[in-house]
Amino acid sequence: MRRCRAGSTPSSASSIAALSSRRRCRSRTRPPRLSTRPSMRACGRARTRNGRSGRRTICANTSPTPTAMCTRPPSRRARCCARSRRSCPSEAEGIEMPRTLALLTILACACAHEAVKPAPPRLAAPAVPPKMVELPPAIVYKEARELMEMGRWNDAQAKLQAYLAKEPNNAAALFDAAWIAERRGDKAAAEELYRRARANDPQHAGAALNLARLLEEKGELAEAEQVCRGSDDARVLDALAAILREEHKADEAESVVRRVLMRHPRDADAYRNLAAIEAERGHLRRADSALNDAHKLDDKNAGILNSLGLLALRREEVAAARGYFEQATNLDPGLAVAWANLGAVALSYRDYAVAEQAYAKALELDGLRWETHLAHAWALEGLKKPKEARGEYEKVLALKPGEEDALYGRAVALKAEGDLTGAIEAFKAYVLIPKAARAKEAQNQIAALDLRLKNPPAKPTAPKPPPPAPDLAKLPQTNAGEPPPQAAR
Repeated sequence: MRRCRAGSTPSSASSIAALSSRRRCRSRTRPPRLSTRPSMRACGRARTRNGRSGRRTICANTSPTPTAMCTRPPSRRARCCARSRRSCPSEAEGIEMPRTLALLTILACACAHEAVKPAPPRLAAPAVPPKMVELPPAIVYKEARELMEMGRWNDAQAKLQAYLAKEPNNAAALFDAAWIAERRGDKAAAEELYRRARANDPQHAGAALNLARLLEEKGELAEAEQVCRGSDDARVLDALAAILREEHKADEAESVVRRVLMRHPRDADAYRNLAAIEAERGHLRRADSALNDAHKLDDKNAGILNSLGLLALRREEVAAARGYFEQATNLDPGLAVAWANLGAVALSYRDYAVAEQAYAKALELDGLRWETHLAHAWALEGLKKPKEARGEYEKVLALKPGEEDALYGRAVALKAEGDLTGAIEAFKAYVLIPKAARAKEAQNQIAALDLRLKNPPAKPTAPKPPPPAPDLAKLPQTNAGEPPPQAAR
């Protein structure tokens, strides 16, 4: 129980009165406090002792109201105690003193500390370059395939090299790299890559077919045959039959074809091989029947139409052959062999313009065949274009050094260009070929050119200009009515 500072401890009744008076004064100066419990402080004490009877009484105002005050009037002594409390400033000083001490403490602390110096600027760390994200090998290979479809061979080759650096034993990627190398004219690199592809996958049919074709072009038929042996793929067996046919092993080639037809009765390429074998044996009717069977099985195959055209040439049916070749080029404009055969038919007709166009198209599609360059040179020679023809002969010699027809044609082209010294040297190079077919003609050309160099033709004199026409103004004029002068007798 709180003691009053104004006097000693009052009696029970006077204490209640004094507390009630003090609570009324405080309720006027500050807002009421809401509470859900009975306001015990507003009454002083909820339970007190009655001054007279000494029993406990409960203040009537104990309900949960915001401003619950006692209704009992204060006594005289309580009022005196309240006045003395208001006149005594000790309680107010007790409230203000802690605040003053707190302010002084804050000021002392502020004065005791020095001013904080600004921290030196921090040097920025050097920027670390971002690391390039390394693509997975599968995505690199996919990008290479997309570049191949667009015909961007150099970019596709770079992508494939990056992929093969991580996956060097992928047969499919090695095959694609070899095919790109072949398209770029690097046959040696293509052959090596095809071999690597077969080493990692011996049953890779595409690698076996292309490697056998490259070996066949080099004239290494025995090795090409070994490449195609040991495979059960129908395409490889068809290639083996074609190689055996070129090696003049017709019986073995026919047995391979029969084996393919037993397993694959609808293999059109097998019927084409069979037709070629029968044609070489001189059985043209059997060959024509086999080609017709192949055409029925695959009527969209331009190669079969090309074979029909070749068979028509064997029968000396040039017009029919030309029709087949034209059908083949219309069906597949990318078939270089059909364009070359069409040029050959035009060249046999001495239609040099059509022949030159056909051979140019064939070289655009496949510029690695020396036979096509040679025929193109003949067509240009027929069009009286010796310089262009000599360029084609040079390409033939680059692809096949020492080719007899190219050496002779180059000499003839140099003669037509007026380079007599170069023509003599070219004819001499042709004569050095063992058993040259035109050696005698070449020697006659050397003798004639040598004679021309020793006895150059006289330079033609310039014709005299005609005499000037007479000036009519200087002729004698007659007057009107006079007879003209007569010539002297």
